[in-house]
Amino acid sequence: MVHAQSFGWLDTVKNGEIGGTEGKSKRVEAIAITLDTQGLLAKDGSELTGGISYRVHAQSVGWMDPVTVEANSTSPASMVAAGKYAGTTGHGYRLEAIEISLTGAVAEEYDVIYRAHVQKIGWMGWVKNGATAGT
Repeated sequence: MVHAQSFGWLDTVKNGEIGGTEGKSKRVEAIAITLDTQGLLAKDGSELTGGISYRVHAQSVGWMDPVTVEANSTSPASMVAAGKYAGTTGHGYRLEAIEISLTGAVAEEYDVIYRAHVQKIGWMGWVKNGATAGT
């Protein structure tokens, strides 16, 4: 779920859908990410444990503290309501970069792959597992 300039919090997206806007020249200012592992099992047949951790670089702020969430523990909307998201709202600062990592056992079995769209550059290359996407 992302907070976009003049739109506020947008609907939740998942599985490769684009968070933000296209063709409207609106900056993304904040993001809330959760991880759903329900129905996924580890190679040994046990339930996967762990979660997701991410941090953003915001304009005029720099790298912000990471947000870490256990898998299946909450929804993006609940995180926003609790103020647990990365970035800022109400300040007009764009997100310039993001790093996303899986945690715990899920990190041993899966990769998280993502990319960023940068103003005047376009889509950057794909990165994974904590690498920086953006500028």
